[in-house]
Amino acid sequence: MPICKYTTETFIQKANQIYHFEYDYSKVNYINSQTKILIRCKLHDRWFWQTPNSHLQGNECPSCGNLKISQKLRMTQEEFLEKCHAVHGDTYDYSLTHYTNNYTKIIIICKIHGLFEQNPDSHMRGTNCPTCMHEQKAKEQTKTQEQFIQKAVKVHGNEYDYSKVHYVDNHTKVTIICKKHGSFEQQPSNHLSGQRCPVCGRENSILHRTKTTEKFIQKARAIHGNKYDYSLVHYVDNHTKVTIICKDHGPFEQTPRSHLNGSGCPTCAIIEVARKQTKTQEQFIQESIEIHGNDYDYSQVHYISSREKIIIICKKHGPFLQAPVKHLAGHKCPKCRESHGERMVRKFLEDHSILFKPQYSFKNLRNQQPLHFDFAVFNSDNSIKTLIEFQGKQHYHPIKWKPNMTEKEVTDSFRSGVYRDNLKRQYCKENNLPLLEISYTDSQNIPNILFQSLIL
Repeated sequence: MPICKYTTETFIQKANQIYHFEYDYSKVNYINSQTKILIRCKLHDRWFWQTPNSHLQGNECPSCGNLKISQKLRMTQEEFLEKCHAVHGDTYDYSLTHYTNNYTKIIIICKIHGLFEQNPDSHMRGTNCPTCMHEQKAKEQTKTQEQFIQKAVKVHGNEYDYSKVHYVDNHTKVTIICKKHGSFEQQPSNHLSGQRCPVCGRENSILHRTKTTEKFIQKARAIHGNKYDYSLVHYVDNHTKVTIICKDHGPFEQTPRSHLNGSGCPTCAIIEVARKQTKTQEQFIQESIEIHGNDYDYSQVHYISSREKIIIICKKHGPFLQAPVKHLAGHKCPKCRESHGERMVRKFLEDHSILFKPQYSFKNLRNQQPLHFDFAVFNSDNSIKTLIEFQGKQHYHPIKWKPNMTEKEVTDSFRSGVYRDNLKRQYCKENNLPLLEISYTDSQNIPNILFQSLIL
């Protein structure tokens, strides 16, 4: 038994001297230096368990620790400016720059054009003053009138008369004379890209479409035979949809490119996919055993379709519902997937007949995908009593999950996890939902924590 060096009062007095009243010790019941006590962080408004010895040695609230880690990962103002000078030299004045992070815009002074705002990440990758870039682009695009006419003749030969051209820049229209249809206006950049007289273009387009429609139908019949009627096809180009008639299901629209690549009537395709996906009950059970071995009992399976949930019996945890398509994709019993800590929480809730749901989510809590709480505990009126999160080691420290992970991937993974955890905490705070977080370091103390939080 460790020697009791402090009483509750003297411990609180010592802790306040160290942390300057950052924590609430109203629930502290000091027994000895190694028996955990309940402390509340006033900054994050959350309770956490910690040994008195650890607390007096400087171990803080886990959320405060995460915050400090995040701050350490940030670049300092001096480091940022050093990188900027390495990329841009003395081109810019950074006297008004206040660096926060890579994605919060900063003020930079161009010595030619003055103030502008820019993303730090973009600036470090070489992006310049927007006005400088615009002027440089204009300078590169500016051509003399003689250069334009010389290039135009190379592209179009003697098809056009350029005597009325007054060249300003690449995007200001000039007057060009078609020797067949007369004057028209066009941007120099478009003309040098091969654009022609619009009247010539329309005439050629009509002629081209007539020929290409016939050619398209010929190719389509070589691929699809007589399955489709092409009487409504008006071919424009490979990416503009045409109307095709399925002799079974009627008209549909499709790009010529897709049709010539083998695509057909979408209704026919849906029917064929459904036919291929439909399995007999015996086929499903046989394929399931090939994937999962003898882990499951399929005696209660009533197979309807690949997405209609069925009853599967886990030989360890009993019946559960799952879609056949997920089971054949390797999904297992949900209880088998739980961590050791989650299993201990579930066992406590079940042993004490507490109403709960695992992996509980809210429609308006998302981070690309819905965010789940490990457990939601309910009152007798089905209102939420508390939400429970068992936080593994990866919630507090960067973890290298795979041998080939880079340091950046490890850091990014940890940051993403911290961000998701903070989203959940903020959601609970905004919606007045009690949240109990249990650290992996408290695994052996889970029953006591749950008893004090849910039953006392």
